[in-house]
Amino acid sequence: MKPIDAALTGSLGTAALLLAGAGLTVLPIFLGVIVPAIWSRNSQRRRDAQAVLEQIVALVRARTPGW
Repeated sequence: MKPIDAALTGSLGTAALLLAGAGLTVLPIFLGVIVPAIWSRNSQRRRDAQAVLEQIVALVRARTPGW
């Protein structure tokens, strides 16, 4: 068995896949919503990005017990 095959089997492989999936989910949100909300010179774009970010946070809070 090759080392890469051994690393992708069992719980380590599952954890790596979950982390990769989480990263692929968070990265577009960060680049598409958070970055424009912070660095845009256009005030309307900042307000729109802030509104979307508030909706995302509200959704996460509604689905996360104890938050």
